[in-house]
Amino acid sequence: MTDEQILELGFKALVDKLGPVGMVRFIHQFRAGTGDYTKERQQWVGMSDVETLAKQIQQDGKDAECAANKLKTIVT
Repeated sequence: MTDEQILELGFKALVDKLGPVGMVRFIHQFRAGTGDYTKERQQWVGMSDVETLAKQIQQDGKDAECAANKLKTIVT
């Protein structure tokens, strides 16, 4: 299958499932990015090692779970 055929089938599938307006809305979700991801990544990740990043991810997960539990008690 050629790239052109895949593109055509993809658009058809989107129109079939979402309708023409939904297809356009879906496609507008994707935009070309700007900047240099690798360079910018160093600014927000820094030079952390894998172990430090893993601990940070675990802590963020615990913080999110704690916030979710607090929200549940407020809502119920």
